[in-house]
Amino acid sequence: MKGFSSGSQSPQSQPLRLSLSAQLSQELQPSRLVPTLTAGLIAGVLLVIYAISMAALIFTGPLAEFVPVGIGLALFTAIVIAIVVALTNAMPGIVIMPQDSPAIILAMMAGAIATQIPTADPALLPTVMMGLAIATSSVGIVYYLLGSFKLGNLIRSIPYPVVGGFLAGTGYLLAQGAFNVMTDRFFNLADFPTLLLPTMVIRWLPGCVIGLLLVLLLRRYDNMFIMPTIIVGSILAFYVTLWLSQTPLSSAREMGLLFGDFPEGGLWRPLHWSMVSQVKWPLIFGQADKIATIILLSVIALLLNVSGIELAARQDIDLNRELQSTGIVILILFVIATVGFLQGVGVGIVVSVALFVFSASRVNVTKYILSGSTYQSHTARSLPQSRILQEEGEQIYILSLQGFLFFGTANALLNRIQARIADDTLRPLGYVVLNFQAVNVIDSSAVLSFVRLKQLLQHEDIKLVLTHLSKATRTQLKRGGCLQPDDPVCQVFPELDRGLEWCENDLLGVIPLRRARSLPLLIQLNDLFRNRDHAAEFTDYLEEWDAEVGEIVYQRGQVADAIDLIEVGEVTVYLGAQQNAHRIQTLGAGNMVGSVDFFQQTTHQTSAIVEAPSTLYRLSTESFQRMQQEQPEVAVAFQSAVIQILGDRLTYAYKKIADLLKS
Repeated sequence: MKGFSSGSQSPQSQPLRLSLSAQLSQELQPSRLVPTLTAGLIAGVLLVIYAISMAALIFTGPLAEFVPVGIGLALFTAIVIAIVVALTNAMPGIVIMPQDSPAIILAMMAGAIATQIPTADPALLPTVMMGLAIATSSVGIVYYLLGSFKLGNLIRSIPYPVVGGFLAGTGYLLAQGAFNVMTDRFFNLADFPTLLLPTMVIRWLPGCVIGLLLVLLLRRYDNMFIMPTIIVGSILAFYVTLWLSQTPLSSAREMGLLFGDFPEGGLWRPLHWSMVSQVKWPLIFGQADKIATIILLSVIALLLNVSGIELAARQDIDLNRELQSTGIVILILFVIATVGFLQGVGVGIVVSVALFVFSASRVNVTKYILSGSTYQSHTARSLPQSRILQEEGEQIYILSLQGFLFFGTANALLNRIQARIADDTLRPLGYVVLNFQAVNVIDSSAVLSFVRLKQLLQHEDIKLVLTHLSKATRTQLKRGGCLQPDDPVCQVFPELDRGLEWCENDLLGVIPLRRARSLPLLIQLNDLFRNRDHAAEFTDYLEEWDAEVGEIVYQRGQVADAIDLIEVGEVTVYLGAQQNAHRIQTLGAGNMVGSVDFFQQTTHQTSAIVEAPSTLYRLSTESFQRMQQEQPEVAVAFQSAVIQILGDRLTYAYKKIADLLKS
């Protein structure tokens, strides 16, 4: 199946349900009617050309006299499947075209049957037609069963490198079959010198030139008129050449440049019940391996086309419904190829796909899932800011990825994010953070899922943040269009902490703060002490000191004989004695430094270093003991405030652990 959409419907809007008369009136408007008729005309021309070409490919050699019958069957089947899919398809505007990828195997099957029956035997045509009918019916049944049992997404688990190897082999056979049709003889590499004979060059050279021209133009330009224009133009050029060279049509037929005369009875010649008794069933059953390969390749081809339509239309397609809709399959005509090549590629690919799908698809690509309310950056925040992030941080959705990303696992990731967006019990998402630190390799097929993810988030006005991207992954995402200069949707940062910092800053920028960031310490203490008099009395026991960047507040192993409160500035806590050690947390205005070790009366387990010009207020052990003697109610109030702060931190840590355990 090859599909493409037409019309002016926006993919980001859901159309209202209209009555039949209203829909007809809308579609008959010139602004809608003209593009629709144009697209339909182009699709019709291509459909006819495809049908004729594939009939010529399959009905060659001993089947050459049945070319008119093949053309009639191909046209009839293409028309029927186009009508069925148009009426049952989940996405409006889809047009069905004959698919060339699985067709090569179907042609090999027909050719193998034809070589075992004498040309004069009346059983030749009924046996070949029945073989084609059984093969296409088998594909239709498998399509329908996959769709009915909701197994369509299993197809997405097949990796693109494996699919690429399969298509490369069929591409070679299609090219070989094209030379068979143009030269009217079976072609292989051993016969290459005969292609250079003048009588042969005149047959295959024009076709090669037209094919090369199509490849160059379609890769350079994205215009739907290119292919029909080249095809129609080449047909006109052919007849103009015959006219200028004064070559009669009969001579062109003798040279093999045109089909012979079609029968008077027309092209349509169905398989009559009287012909069924002539079918040689053992020859058809002997092609079971080719029928199985046809089914597999047809399913792969459907996946590739549906994925391409999803990207072009910026809309997800229900693959299960597409499989059901395509359960009547186009009768596709293919080229003759060698059986040995099919068996070698087919067995290898089937085994590779089976092993890969069962092993790789069982791996959970998401290492853990966190929320911005329980997992925050190490950036300095005031107490009001920290509380806002704990309340509003659920808008930040953090997923740490792992392992090997390919189409199947990346699609599962997309489904998970879609489910989070649709969850009405949680706050609406504002940011999706994907951490690639534990990702080993990203397959080129996974890029398609990330492009679809970006389109989804852009539609929902959600920002995407990518962190820890390797050079290779960044290059792949750029080539796929997921990363663009001055991208309004996607942001990239070297590490997760920096990405979270950006999300938090952006979130705090749209939420009014309850308090300014740099307030006098006494006002900040009002958030700690319920009694403001206690806050004022507490400051009498503090010693103010100004610290420059790089000054050490305390070092690991030092006796914890003081607590420092930050009025202005930033202090970073490190796990180690040097500044280049692992950063644990950066604290800002309104925070305390060293409180746990102070109350445990032990040595410091970490080091604290000033990161920005700061004003600190220090409460020493001696001052605290004096406070307990002189104003015990103030000391108790301070201890209660510290317990509350530590309790909040512990609750925050428990939530983070719970999120990690859920993952």
